[in-house]
Amino acid sequence: MRIKMTKTAAGPQGVFAAGKEYEIDDALAERLLIGSAAVPVDQPKPADFEAKTEAKDIMAETATAEPDGETADLPASRPRKYGRKGR
Repeated sequence: MRIKMTKTAAGPQGVFAAGKEYEIDDALAERLLIGSAAVPVDQPKPADFEAKTEAKDIMAETATAEPDGETADLPASRPRKYGRKGR
């Protein structure tokens, strides 16, 4: 499948620079398309691609929790037992 990279990606299969076109196997192309790292070149999107991207969007939703008012305070610093001066 021929794709055009929108983001740079690197892995065991190689380095794919953003803005360049590559001819790669369908399995890798599908992963890059789902991850929005590439767009197909002169090929219509498969029907299952739309369903997978919709499922990805649903999975990307995150829950937010109300803060409970607690904070993580650092302990007060204490003087060094052995200072840096005088060594």
